[in-house]
Amino acid sequence: MKAFFEAFPNVQLPKGLHDLMEQTVIEKITTTKAKDFLRIYLVSKNLIEKRDIHRVEKELKKQLFPNVRIDIKIYERFELSAQYTPEKLLDAYRESILEELMDYSHVLFVALKNARFSYPEEGRVIANLEDSVLVRGKEEDLRRILEKILVERCGFGVKIELEYREKERTERGEEEEQKISRRIAEITRNLEGKGASGEASGEGGAPSGEAGEGAASGTASAPGATGMAGATGA
Repeated sequence: MKAFFEAFPNVQLPKGLHDLMEQTVIEKITTTKAKDFLRIYLVSKNLIEKRDIHRVEKELKKQLFPNVRIDIKIYERFELSAQYTPEKLLDAYRESILEELMDYSHVLFVALKNARFSYPEEGRVIANLEDSVLVRGKEEDLRRILEKILVERCGFGVKIELEYREKERTERGEEEEQKISRRIAEITRNLEGKGASGEASGEGGAPSGEAGEGAASGTASAPGATGMAGATGA
């Protein structure tokens, strides 16, 4: 392992970022065969907000590869002191998690923004979410992301449990739900119509409308190795 500025001696950062990176080390650096994606595995004893990680990524790209088509991603891992508990971590780091989710899934961003966390005993974290069909459809993604952040990135031995509460009603929210309900009803009618048409004509196979239903629900692709930074791992 090397200190950050041993690995990148010519990189100039604003003082605040410089002070943060000065206390980090680089575990390893890898790249793809095409040399179009650079992964940097960074370890810090201090919590670093996601927006600062993104600023460092941009500076590395600008200063080291100004005319090269290459993406740079930092996968951060924190070795935090005993003063941090899951509760204190989520209080301090929640905005950073939201920033990551913003580019990945609007549904999960809103779910976490409105979540209420509780800590009934050591090793258990309960996220109480506003109930909706869209959130329930992505609950496994949310649980996976939170566990990877707390366990793999921050070193806590915890399990995430999800609970639901009735969504607080607002006029705008009810209008959105009505739109979604109408859209689902429309898709269902289309599927039923196509199914009947297929039976009458002797056509086999799954209705083509099934693919449209997935698209209409707003399902996004999983981030994979390059998404969510340290949350999803390499």
